[in-house]
Amino acid sequence: MAVRNPRSRIRLFAIVASLLVLTLTSAAFAANTLVVANSTPRFAKSAQNLGPEDPSKVISITVHLQLRNRAERDALLKQLYTPGNPQYHQWMTVEEYAARFGPTAQQAAVVQDFLKSNGLAVTSTHANNFYVNAQGTIADVQKAFNVQINRFMVNGKITFANTSDIAVASPAGAFIQSVQGIHPVAMKPRSVRPIDPETGLPFPEVPLSKISNAVAPSLSSSPQPSLFYENQCYRGVESHSFTTSGNLPIGVYSGNRYGGPINGGQGHYPPCGYEPNAMQIAYGMAPLISTGLDGTGQSVVIVDAFGSPTAAADFGVFSSTFGLPTGNFSVYSPQGTPPYNSGWAGETTLDIEWAHSMAPGAGIALIQAIDNYDNNLMGAIQYALDNHLGNTISNSYGGDEYDDDAANMTAWDDLNAEAAALGVSVHYSTGDDGDFYRQVGAYTVSVPSNSPHATAIGGTSDFINANYSLKFQAGWGTDLTRIANPNGTNPPNVPPVCASNLQPVGYCFYFGAGGGESQFFAKPSWQSSLPGTGRWQPDISMTADPYTGVEIIFSYSHPGTYSVSVIGGTSASCPMFSGVWAVVNQKSQQVHGKPAGQAAPYLYSLPAGAIHDVKQASAYSSKNLSGIIMQSGLPPLYESPVGLVGPDINTSFTSAFYQGTSTRWYTISFGTDSSLLVTDGWDDVTGVGTPNGANFVNAVVSKVH
Repeated sequence: MAVRNPRSRIRLFAIVASLLVLTLTSAAFAANTLVVANSTPRFAKSAQNLGPEDPSKVISITVHLQLRNRAERDALLKQLYTPGNPQYHQWMTVEEYAARFGPTAQQAAVVQDFLKSNGLAVTSTHANNFYVNAQGTIADVQKAFNVQINRFMVNGKITFANTSDIAVASPAGAFIQSVQGIHPVAMKPRSVRPIDPETGLPFPEVPLSKISNAVAPSLSSSPQPSLFYENQCYRGVESHSFTTSGNLPIGVYSGNRYGGPINGGQGHYPPCGYEPNAMQIAYGMAPLISTGLDGTGQSVVIVDAFGSPTAAADFGVFSSTFGLPTGNFSVYSPQGTPPYNSGWAGETTLDIEWAHSMAPGAGIALIQAIDNYDNNLMGAIQYALDNHLGNTISNSYGGDEYDDDAANMTAWDDLNAEAAALGVSVHYSTGDDGDFYRQVGAYTVSVPSNSPHATAIGGTSDFINANYSLKFQAGWGTDLTRIANPNGTNPPNVPPVCASNLQPVGYCFYFGAGGGESQFFAKPSWQSSLPGTGRWQPDISMTADPYTGVEIIFSYSHPGTYSVSVIGGTSASCPMFSGVWAVVNQKSQQVHGKPAGQAAPYLYSLPAGAIHDVKQASAYSSKNLSGIIMQSGLPPLYESPVGLVGPDINTSFTSAFYQGTSTRWYTISFGTDSSLLVTDGWDDVTGVGTPNGANFVNAVVSKVH
């Protein structure tokens, strides 16, 4: 229909003109905008969207710049780790790496100007221009990066994230690789404590004063008496009957026994814990340590969020208590003094004390990040590289691929790749939640241990003989089920139930080593023998099961008063392996004049005897706990080992009696790691297995040239 009113015609022309200008402007903007691909977290598509985040909220971001000559860098890294290549193990310096691959000062200046022009305050720029830190409101961040930032409910917790990929106007867009902080990724410590199934809480600590008159063991290759907890965790076969005040139902059970009687006394609370001398002998490190191959001349860098205010004092008391050297410990806080966090203080204590336990002669350099967000933890690792603090960097924390994005994980991999080019081995824990399904609602793997330029450390359950040699190992994975109650004469549970939720047996998984195949990173060449196309983890393992855990001494919760407790998780295996790698580097320096570099590429081609291939304790599986329940008017009910444990999948395992603190009785299993499976050779619970002392060290060093 024709428009007859002149004013209406003018308004129509104005609207059409405005739309045309908007279209042309949008087209011009799109033509000059670069999208940061894969910068949206996976959960943004499926998690509950709670609507826009508060636009006035102030957040901190880290903008990582694109490397120069990335293809050339990748080619060089391949040459550095290919035997026979002229560049094999010709490590770069920090300065050489930055000059060849780092962003330029001019590129960093363009990014800074871009941020400032969008209302963001630049707070710092990396000395070699790898990243720029900035701060601003959600509104300014949305404008700068052309995203909508919404709040999401993810696994019961509220977070915020961009709903689409970041898009940056040129020329800055050409230089930006990723932006951290638009969806904050908080790393979790990978430590867990043995749980008293009665309460669902960790066992209480024991005051150190209880053994104030004990004589500290010497640094020895022979077994020294344990000062605190017992170390004989498997005690043979027992039989127990549980009746209902002498009446039916009656349960009669027989099988292996884990730990001793729970009586609240020292040595039984929790039932098992290992000290440095025991683990040095079990892993074949004691003979090396006694001859001076103890990490002397090397430093293990420990990176943790928050750190511990009593780290130095606790390190000294732990060392003197267990006959270890007490010096050569340093603390760095490059981002400022962090606030106190009790969970991370325990993590930090575990890391520094158990890296030291496996390499008593090495220096321990603790870097305390200001918080547990990934950008600040990455900054702490970068600080260690920039300042040449050590050839081994241990990181007992992680997130997961489901909660992260590919651009961010590429930033992690770039950092680890720099370390690999410098000859520095960066290690990460693979997590304590098995396949992660119960934790995040998706089958996924840990970040940043998924990086092909890092070494991923999984976990085992370790049992030792009286002479501290290994009795047997299993892949770490624990199920707990209740079989008898404490009332009167211990009436049996009919049927047994999961200790965690008192639901019927099945899905009674508590915790276990993380592992699996990355959905983002391709399989590196040194994993060519493994199935699939993605980077698999873990690469190698050491003890991590808190029920065969290690002891720490600490005072962070009550400065000046020391306590001891047992702890585990892949936060135990990671620093322990880092200590072993420090010994590898010591010998490599002696023989070849250089460190060995990234650990993972060596692990898949070592000769027989260098690695213990972890099995599922078949010699003990024949004695797994089973029972019969007799009820009035019903036929006897047979409770098979599988029926008692209720593993997630069909897998070999070993199970045993476990007595709770109020005389309830439980079945505890070893080797039931959610849907992950221990097999011969490499597997996604233990990797290639565990290092075998001198055989391992010598086998690796023989490959360094």
